[in-house]
Amino acid sequence: MATPQHNDWIARLQNALFRAALGGAGLLPYRLRVRFMGWLVSNIVAPLAGWNRRVAENLALVKPGLSRAEVREMQRKVTNNAGRTLIENFSTKDMLARAPHMPCLLYTS
Repeated sequence: MATPQHNDWIARLQNALFRAALGGAGLLPYRLRVRFMGWLVSNIVAPLAGWNRRVAENLALVKPGLSRAEVREMQRKVTNNAGRTLIENFSTKDMLARAPHMPCLLYTS
């Protein structure tokens, strides 16, 4: 069982790594920054944090017939998108500068 001091150390390490990733990514041009964070979360963070397992468990509930390859593809896409979304939230100025050039999808019922 983890002690409070152990949990505090782990939390501090996770925070330092998170800040380093955001700081390092912030040095990159916007397009590369977004791709990098998608890759980082999908290939490093998600496997370590158990997010791939969570994606697989949720897919088994809503799409039980998916093949293992389809599940792996969805795991990659979901976690890549999470990383991209994360860095977009920390790159508001750059994201808004691109917004006028992005297609707008309107949904009507």
